[in-house]
Amino acid sequence: MRKRDLGILLLAAFAIFFSLQHGGDFSFKEAWFHLSDEYPIRYEAERLPPPIVADLNGDGKKEVLVATHDAKIQVLEPRSGRVDEGFTEARVLAEVSLLPDKIRISSGRHPVAMAAGVVDRSYKHGEIKKQVLVVVTSGWSVMCFDHNLKKLWENNLQVE
Repeated sequence: MRKRDLGILLLAAFAIFFSLQHGGDFSFKEAWFHLSDEYPIRYEAERLPPPIVADLNGDGKKEVLVATHDAKIQVLEPRSGRVDEGFTEARVLAEVSLLPDKIRISSGRHPVAMAAGVVDRSYKHGEIKKQVLVVVTSGWSVMCFDHNLKKLWENNLQVE
């Protein structure tokens, strides 16, 4: 047996011994929840984009952006309570509808993708960076919202 193989074997044995000694030290702290009555999902077409965790307004606290089945985007503030309180409900900070302003037709307004990020690349140390949210709908509309969920612009990508 080579010295290298013996070293690897000893290292693996030490890793197994160490992991067995500290196996019960891992635990979860109860945090927050958000109720939704839109489950179970009946059709694959009803599936929504996954939630996004981002600091939209640049205050140093992360918000959670979720899409709903009624064509809305919600910004949630996850609140963590004391350890003995258990789970606390997340507070809805803002909500915006993806439906057109005057016509309430939901066809083609189902959100299929979301992303959040900073548009301006110039960054100075200590500067507050506010992010934008971009949503793509099933009708090929792309919408951009500012950090307060005010619609900045909308464009339909379908060629007529």
